[in-house]
Amino acid sequence: MRIDVQNHFQAAEFAARLAKRTSLPTFEHRNGMWWSKLADGLIIPFTPQLIDMEKKTKEMLARGVDVAILSISMPGPELLGGQEAEDMAAYGHDALAAIIKQDPAHYWGYATLGFGDMDSSLKELDRCIRQLGFRGAQLFANINGRTVDHAELRPFFARMHEYDLPIFLHPTRPLNMAGMQEFHLMACVGFLFDTTLAALRIIHAGIFEEFPGIKIVLPHIGSIIPYVLGRIDNIAAVPGSKSMIKGPVSEQFKNFYLDTVTYHQEAMDMCYRMFGADRLLYGSDYPYAQYPITLKVIEGLACGAEERERIYHKNAAALYTSTKIKPR
Repeated sequence: MRIDVQNHFQAAEFAARLAKRTSLPTFEHRNGMWWSKLADGLIIPFTPQLIDMEKKTKEMLARGVDVAILSISMPGPELLGGQEAEDMAAYGHDALAAIIKQDPAHYWGYATLGFGDMDSSLKELDRCIRQLGFRGAQLFANINGRTVDHAELRPFFARMHEYDLPIFLHPTRPLNMAGMQEFHLMACVGFLFDTTLAALRIIHAGIFEEFPGIKIVLPHIGSIIPYVLGRIDNIAAVPGSKSMIKGPVSEQFKNFYLDTVTYHQEAMDMCYRMFGADRLLYGSDYPYAQYPITLKVIEGLACGAEERERIYHKNAAALYTSTKIKPR
């Protein structure tokens, strides 16, 4: 069995709605398909596999993927701001709930909140978890320019900690876009920088200490952090960092779960050595990456069948199940 913790969808009418906007994010139609524009140099194709569930299911099953946990693809509703963000989040959740209702054996869902108003967003989160049966929440790496450790987001972390369900960090329009407008550098390195920044700010802000046991999944095999962790520890120890934590960052980093979206066997091998099998979760990043790429690195691990089964589905089956939610 395989449970894919990073798989994307979009509501069919989302592009048409945002195409009416006069400011970013918006959509444009060219070459026979929609493209979402988040910034200069950041234009993302609205591929058929985002909306065609029959095609998605067929390709999933052909690769032995049994369950996909679906999240709203970029642009997320939080980029819209205010009531529009709240409305589009609810619209996306209703569309996702319909997909799950039609095929609950193959699809689970993440809530993706608008954060236009925290009280409204928390009510929508409650609806997603308690009424729609979603298994976690996607949190973009910055909320329309605000870092995720901002005090205004603490109630969100508190509610997810209360539910004992995972938060999946995902890149969005990066905070720093300078020099990334060409060569697809926004997707190559900008996304990874943004999730790296989010993860480090979560650590230094003391989120893991304030909410012990909170479940947070860091995508793309830990973003950049595993490869510069020694440098991070060394510099974090310099007086004046204003970090809220005790001890090295590397110890706090072990609180994250990592998905397996990577294109290099060496990166997969390194994170397996650092984390062991228990903190790794199979992810595909479909349809932006293809199943054979992400499956190959797991199959290439020098581990036993039982550990590989944990990575493929056992860890996710446990992580995305909570005993703290009252029956619907």
